[in-house]
Order: sequence, then C-alpha cells, then structure tokens
Amino acid sequence: MSLLKKLMFFMVIMGLFMSAYPDDGMWMPHQMTDLGLNDLGLQMNPSDLYKKDGTGLMSAVVHLGGGTGEFVSPKGLILTNHHVAFGAIQRAATKEQDYLEHGFLARELKDEIPAKGYIADVLVGYEEVTGQVKSAVRGKMSSLAKYKAIENKTKYIIAAAERNGKDLHCIVKKMYSGNRYYLFKFKRLKDVRIVYAPPMAIGNFGGEEDNWMWPRHTGDFTFLRAYVSKDGVGEEYNENNVPYAPKSIFKISLEGVKDGDFTFVMGYPGRTYRNQTLSELEADVKQLGERKVLLEELVAFFEDAGKNDRAIQIKYAGKVKGLWNSIKNRKGKLEGMTSADIIAKKAKQMEEFTAWIDQSPDRQKKYGAALANIDAFMGKYTAFQETTFRLSSLFNYFSGSAVLGNGYIIFRTVSERQKPDIKRDPDFQQRNIPMITMRQKIAERGYHPDVDRAYAKFQLKKMMALPVGDVPVALKDLMAKKSPDAIDAFVDNLYDNTKLMDPEVRLKMLKMNLNQLMAQRDPVIELIAAFEKEAKVLREKSKAMDQEYSDLKEVYLAALMEMRGNLAPDA
Repeated sequence: MSLLKKLMFFMVIMGLFMSAYPDDGMWMPHQMTDLGLNDLGLQMNPSDLYKKDGTGLMSAVVHLGGGTGEFVSPKGLILTNHHVAFGAIQRAATKEQDYLEHGFLARELKDEIPAKGYIADVLVGYEEVTGQVKSAVRGKMSSLAKYKAIENKTKYIIAAAERNGKDLHCIVKKMYSGNRYYLFKFKRLKDVRIVYAPPMAIGNFGGEEDNWMWPRHTGDFTFLRAYVSKDGVGEEYNENNVPYAPKSIFKISLEGVKDGDFTFVMGYPGRTYRNQTLSELEADVKQLGERKVLLEELVAFFEDAGKNDRAIQIKYAGKVKGLWNSIKNRKGKLEGMTSADIIAKKAKQMEEFTAWIDQSPDRQKKYGAALANIDAFMGKYTAFQETTFRLSSLFNYFSGSAVLGNGYIIFRTVSERQKPDIKRDPDFQQRNIPMITMRQKIAERGYHPDVDRAYAKFQLKKMMALPVGDVPVALKDLMAKKSPDAIDAFVDNLYDNTKLMDPEVRLKMLKMNLNQLMAQRDPVIELIAAFEKEAKVLREKSKAMDQEYSDLKEVYLAALMEMRGNLAPDA
C-alpha cells in the first residue's frame, strides 16, 4: 500500500447517515446533481457546489493533509479545527512559549508564524481517467504485473497533468475498487501560517472524554492563512510572499440553525467502509480490538515519559493526541457496531445481495462467486498484514522509533534515487522530495533522543514474546537470546554511534548515492539496510495481494452498483 495519505473529496450527507434513504454516504462533486438535494432542503443550486472554472463553493474547501479547512476571507484566511492544526501549534511551541497551553494570536500579518509541516491543497479540477488507466492492462497478467502496469500508467498521467502548472499537485484515485479512476488536480500552497489558536482549555475542552461525542461543547477551531509568491504561485515560506486570493470563500451565517435544517459537509474525510462484505467487516472488527490494545500501550509509554517534563510533553503532544484520537475512534466503532448490531445487518445485506444475483442466470455467471472469493481471500490477507506490520511498526510514524523512521526514509529515498524518476516508488519520486526534505528538517520538533532510545528498547523487549518465526529476519539472532540486557546493549550501540540525530547530517545523507550512504557506516542505516532486504520482498508480495484483493472487490462493487444504481463510493 502507498505510504502517502489516501485522500479524496467527498460530500457527506450528514442528515442521512444510517438512515433509510438510499443516498446516504460520501459523494463526489459530479454526483451532487443526481441526489435530489433541493428536495431534501438544500437552498442553492447543486451545480454551484462545484464548477470547473474554480468559482464553485468547493474551491473554498482546503485539504490540509490530515483534515479539512475552508477559506473565509479574500486574503487566504483558513478556518479549520484546533485538532487539525494541532501539529503546527505543537511544532511552534516551546516550554517558554507554550502555544499549546496558552494559545497564539497574531495581531498583524507580520506576526503570523509558519505552520511547519503543513500544506494547503485547493481543488482545481478533476476528470475521469478510467479508460486511460485500464488501457495499461493487457491479456492475462499476473496480479503483480497488473499492479505495476496500473501504477506506471498513473505515474505518466500525473506527470503529464503536473506539467501544466508550477504548483500543481495531482493524484489518480481508484474508486469502486477499480471500476472507476479519477485524476484530481490541486493547487498546492506550501506557505501556511498560524493566525490564531485558542488555549488548550478552549480548543480541546472536554479532552478525549468528549472526543467523537455528540453533542460536544468545545472551541475546536484555529485560523491559518495561506500565502503565495507575488505572481500567485504556491511556494515555500518567504517573507515576500503575499496572502492567497481564493476564487471562492465561505460566508458564516449569524442566523444559527433550526431543528430540521438540511445539513451537509464538504471536505476531505478519512474513509468509509460501507461497501465491505461481511467477511471484510468481521476481519476489521477483530483488528480494531487488537490495534486498540496496542495504541493504549503506546499512549501509556509516552505519557509516562513526559509526566514530569513539559518540554517532553510538548515534543510528543501531537503523537499522543493522535494516538488517543485513534483509540477513541476504535472504541466508539466497536461499541457502536455492537449496540447497532451491525454484523447482523451486514449479514442481512449479504443475503439480499445473494438473492438478487440468484434471480438472474446472467448475474450468477458474472457475480455468483464474488462473495465466496472474497471470503476465501480474507484469511491469508489478514495474516499477511500482520507479518508486514511487525516489521513496519519498528519505523512507521505512529508506532515506530523516530530515529529508525528517519533512517528508513533516508535509505529508501537514496535507494529509489538510483532509478529514473518514472521508475521509482511513487512515494519517493522527485515530486515528493521537497516534502521528505521538509519533514527531515523539522523532525526534532516531534521527538526527544532519550525518550526515543527508551522507546526502541520498549518495542524490542515486547518483540521477545513473539515466536522466533514471527520476528523480522534482521533481529532473529538478537531475539533468540531472550535477554533484555542484550536488547539494551543493542539499542545503546545504535543511539551512541548514529549521526541521524543531527538534522544537517540527515539532509546531507538525503543527497548521497547509495554507495556514499553505506560508506558512512552508520549503525542505524546498516540496520535499516538489513530490514530492507525483507521489506522489499514483502512490498512486492503486498502489491500482488493488493491487486488480487482489488480485482475481487471490483467484481463485487460492479454487482453492487448494478443492484443499487446510485452508490456512494468508499474513499
């Protein structure tokens, strides 16, 4: 799976959630005119929500990486959630200037501070490219060959689209599990600044106890501002940049809302799973519970590490908040699915689906094996996911060591740079190097060396409980010793001798070739190189399995689209 965030635009019909209406779900802009929104209470022309010239209301909606914002002034002012801007506030905060605790206010434009690590993507337009993508698939290809053919085709489509503008950032998004593909074009604004953030007591009032609850009483908002060069191009922070002038803005009504008002939300949510089969849902429910336990362990570690040190609390505030958010999300899902008896309802949907197929010999021929094929696949797929997670959890953002994570990104970036750009893993193409570089520059804002060292030991000592066959190959000898002292010595050697805790060294390493990088004899890089031997094999297998999964779901989704007619996609 791509490491890049899977983003997509949808319209969420909130008033119809889990209702009897067939049109509930998250919809794409071009589908708005087919939903009868005026009959439901919308007081504007649905065609004004999205316009290809960029003047529709959708052009006021901003994708901020992990969430949504909206332009509310002609001078690039963005209203977003406090929790969405939390990472930027945390990176700007110090023990002496604790913007998390006390908030921040820029009284003039010159007082605004960089929202480090943040970009704002504004939708310029999108189009269906299903035919172009599927033209890459020829005859009876293996799952891996098909995956690579589609990936290569999408890279060419993106490259062609991005040549039309200096600040264009484009993606090709698979919808309905490959029944449709869409090319989305965004204007990428790289200079985002903090204008106002409320104190924590307001922005996070109620804490995690109230998170994901309704009604919720909290001042969960922050103001940011997007800047561009004087000629209107989205560029990195520069004192000479000027506020971006959006083509459309939201106007805030002071009239309030009334019971029964039609409500919808425009934005960039995570994803939904409404179109899952029963076996997929059951697998996810099992994983939700397992991951919740893991996340709770991580929160306990980091909260304990910072309990007597505000500087450490600030360093890990974003990570801890993200972990708590995921825990509450999983807890709510598990409780909600139990109370609403979602498993039984999904089973009933599967019965209705099977009955619909059985009504027609043609449907039986096309779709008769769809559910059985997915059911048979899920067992091996979930087992493989656990294998890949055990390795990636050592260096991914949420569950990995920061030092190992930085080493992994550097090693992969340098390794991929040996290839022509069009042949690289999409995450490490030249178009993404500025983002990789920026994250390396600000990495120290999110971790403390001593805590990271202790966390690496914590992780590896937990791994001692695994059967030897489940341990990453590069760690088998270490784990076979079953010795906490051996793990302490192993980690201390890494952290005492690595140079990766120096951002200047990391930035130099990013520009090296692979021979130069390995010549540094950095113990973390050498460990990552050993991990990569296994990870590379797993990635290839993952691509093949992902394509096999997608092909199975493509048949099921084609049937579901035929059965229901109007079907909201899962993001």
